[in-house]
Amino acid sequence: VKNVIIMDGRVPHSILMELLTDEGAGTMVMGGEA
Repeated sequence: VKNVIIMDGRVPHSILMELLTDEGAGTMVMGGEA
């Protein structure tokens, strides 16, 4: 897995906000080289 987004499922429409806005609605964790 290269990247993962951690989101708060209690926020209404958080998945749509993550996908459709520049700000997003979660925290992206990016992996490095192993």
